[in-house]
Amino acid sequence: MTASKKSAFRRSFSLPLIRRAFLSIAGRHPSIFRGSGLDFDELREYIPGDIISSIDWKSSARRGSLIVKSFQSNTITDSVILVDSSRLMFSEADNGEKLKDIANFAASLVGFLSVDRGDKTTILYSDKNRLIHEKSQTNEFALQYPIDRLYKSTDPISPSPDITKSLNYILQFWPKRMNLTIIASLPALGFMDKKTLAKIAKRYDTLIIGLKGRNPYKHSDKMQEYDIVTHRKIPAFMKSRTVQRKYNTFINQQSEDISQFLKSKGSFYLEAQSVSSLIYSLVKYLSKRKLSK
Repeated sequence: MTASKKSAFRRSFSLPLIRRAFLSIAGRHPSIFRGSGLDFDELREYIPGDIISSIDWKSSARRGSLIVKSFQSNTITDSVILVDSSRLMFSEADNGEKLKDIANFAASLVGFLSVDRGDKTTILYSDKNRLIHEKSQTNEFALQYPIDRLYKSTDPISPSPDITKSLNYILQFWPKRMNLTIIASLPALGFMDKKTLAKIAKRYDTLIIGLKGRNPYKHSDKMQEYDIVTHRKIPAFMKSRTVQRKYNTFINQQSEDISQFLKSKGSFYLEAQSVSSLIYSLVKYLSKRKLSK
């Protein structure tokens, strides 16, 4: 998919079902504070300090005591997008797309949908030695700059990822509920600390997008590939069908474990190995969320 087609799709992807059903992107959550919102909440006894204008005089006359109308206000939440910018993102998918291209498109899609809903959107990207915290943005034009910097920051010689370290930073910096989207390669997600991930899933409305690259041990693959952990070149004798099957088993098991764990914690997991599969998975996911509302 060309850059112009990606941009056109992103701009046309303002479906009504997202606004109504997809809280992870919509960002409009019921507030815990009761005040002068638009949605009626309840009638209750007057408490000293309540606004006089909130008294329902008809209900008060029938009850013989002061009755107050309370309303529920809707709040616009923070939306944070954490992207893996380590060397693993230079891996290629089966169709030849680099994972960094898929990740950048996913970040821009979620980011632009978030600002379109009015959310204060922040881009974070990291590897083992660094964590870049971009300034929060509230409009599409300003959000393009951190997304461009994210794409340029991905380095083929950067260290392995450490998503757990980034998640601990998020827990400290955002103590309240918000929308969190994590975009990373499958091997990187497999190294996350489960206890930290459980805290994340409990506190935030979390969506994780796992990117699946090509099997580097494929026997017929003549391209130079690197080990996912040590980043050393894989020698030719390691490219065998046996190692290839073991790698497939490892990745598939990792994907299943992440999906089941997040499901048990009330969070969501999507998997993509191309821009097209990302679009398909996201639309399918949004449809399921709509039906469940």
